[in-house]
Amino acid sequence: MTLQYFSEYSGNLAYALVLFSFLVQSMMRLRLLSICGSIAGIIYAYFHASGPLWTPIIWNLLFISVNTWRAASLLWQRRSQTLNAEEQFLSTHALKAFPATELKSFVGLAKRRSFELGEQLIHKGVVLHELFVIVGGTISIELEKREIARLSAGSFLGEMSFLSREAARADANGASAGEILSWTHDDIQSWTAEDPQRGGLLQAALGSQIIELLMNKSAKS
Repeated sequence: MTLQYFSEYSGNLAYALVLFSFLVQSMMRLRLLSICGSIAGIIYAYFHASGPLWTPIIWNLLFISVNTWRAASLLWQRRSQTLNAEEQFLSTHALKAFPATELKSFVGLAKRRSFELGEQLIHKGVVLHELFVIVGGTISIELEKREIARLSAGSFLGEMSFLSREAARADANGASAGEILSWTHDDIQSWTAEDPQRGGLLQAALGSQIIELLMNKSAKS
């Protein structure tokens, strides 16, 4: 491979990496791809047929410095987020797909309420405008006064109705005293509007529980 060919290859790679960085939603991936693109751009400029092009080399070094600093800041911010006991529990259950920063942000929007033994939390035939996560106690899912499932702490509640925006297909009653966290549609829309990647995190978490429930039901039948 001649130096000229190597230079041209590096130049095309630099532009391809910069283009691809505009397509990713993750800020960390964008920073890393930009750094790689700048490195390829430096190689292209240094081995150019007419000799080193110092202007693009200097600018790309500046781009690398800024992106490296921003990537390090982002990593430090993520690692500095300390989860409390409840958040740590949710990170291994309902919200296990969430990075620490996003988990704290999402839980911080929630409203907390207690429920009692026998209290009806969801009525069959009523459209839900809230999504719930159980953080204490257990809840019985009932159809025609017959229990079809029992959810414990760390589980979503009402996720099917919340996602489809259709009426709930079963009742949900407290099988013991406990606590739940709740988010309205408006809460979640405002939260996801700040970063499109958040919507994917929540969808993955909800989908994971739905699949788990379906698998458990299939195993019992």
